[in-house]
Amino acid sequence: MTAFLDLAVSAVLRALFGAGPARRLCAPGASLWGLAGVAYGLGALLLTVESLALSAAGIPWTLASMALPLLALSGGLFFTSGGTKELARPAARVPLAALLGGTLAAAHLAFSLASSTANSVDFVLFYGVKAALFAGSRGIPSAVMGHPLFVHAAPRYPPLMPIVEAWGVVVAGKMPWRFAPAVSLTWFLAGVAAIGSRLRGRLGPQGGASVAAYWACAMALSFAWSYSGGDGEAPLVFYVGGAAAWLLTEKPGESRLLPSLFLAGAALSKQEGLLAALALTAGVLLRDAMEKRPRPVLRAILPALLPVAAVFAWFGYEKLTGIPVGYRPPGPIAHMDPRLLPSIVPDLLRNLDAGSLGLSWALPLVVLAANPKKLVRWIPALTLTGAVFAALLATYTSPVPIARSVVIARTLPRACQPVLSLLILGAGVVAFGDPRGQAPDA
Repeated sequence: MTAFLDLAVSAVLRALFGAGPARRLCAPGASLWGLAGVAYGLGALLLTVESLALSAAGIPWTLASMALPLLALSGGLFFTSGGTKELARPAARVPLAALLGGTLAAAHLAFSLASSTANSVDFVLFYGVKAALFAGSRGIPSAVMGHPLFVHAAPRYPPLMPIVEAWGVVVAGKMPWRFAPAVSLTWFLAGVAAIGSRLRGRLGPQGGASVAAYWACAMALSFAWSYSGGDGEAPLVFYVGGAAAWLLTEKPGESRLLPSLFLAGAALSKQEGLLAALALTAGVLLRDAMEKRPRPVLRAILPALLPVAAVFAWFGYEKLTGIPVGYRPPGPIAHMDPRLLPSIVPDLLRNLDAGSLGLSWALPLVVLAANPKKLVRWIPALTLTGAVFAALLATYTSPVPIARSVVIARTLPRACQPVLSLLILGAGVVAFGDPRGQAPDA
């Protein structure tokens, strides 16, 4: 019962927190599943912001203090939208092959999480530790977070996932350590719903479903193989992938508030989330300029501003409560040695397996090679790829405290997931999308 409350009930409540904003921000007639997926992500973001505000104000975290304001806000937005937004419609029938592929992917990930074979050691070291601490303390205890002996729990790290997991503990009454990492499955399912709905509406029912199914299979295999259960990888992939699905398929002049909020969620999910958000935004700006879309610089301000604002909000909370401010770099990158590159290439290639012997990378790369004239549509995915791998190479060629091959094996399989996600989405847009995003709404 504890695990059910922690995983299922708390997840449903998170979706309710975001239902009103999701209905306002999604295109008219979006599918029910797509709306639910978007609502889940927005609800988690709102819960994080609210929890920081409650702690800053000294208000204890309780079921009522956390849930009631968000339910009131969501309900007000949902029921006061009047005639401007039609109610979400049931999703159209998904092609059998795509449905089967997505179902098998979800089942594989669910089994891997339930059996603990996909669970992250970071959940035991600091994500779960902070979640249990926050829930038990009814807030973020600054005295513990700032204590030198608590450094193992990465107190400076972005707070979204520990707060989401702490919310589950508040709902359930205690931490179900055995099954709590399965919260990553709810992020995966929300991502499939949100991204799949958007792709089917913008790339067509068949093409969109095919891309979404391939994305689901690749991400499920990667999450399981890279031991991502319970850590920040699933929300990071959700937010970056969701933002990319919207930005890669947008119509000229379409509002960017929803993908900008997704990028803010990415920045609060992991330390590298801000880098991913800014790299994706830079790629969208470059694409817009090359395609001569209207106001490319002006339209890039919001997607760049919100993730930066989210990080500064976290830094401001740290400053206010006396927690050490800012992120710690992964290593002394000022002392990196580029001469190490040839020696680490074999380790890099070996750890790009993605749970599929590298096959997950094959199709998007083939599409890229086969469509050089459509390279401009790939630019947002390519800028993110370049930024992520540049940061990783800087880390791997810097001094490290343990064997370099071990560092790569521990970090690369997870760190490359946003790259794989965007390459797949970019391939789908190239293969099935209209260059100006003139497909029906979704």
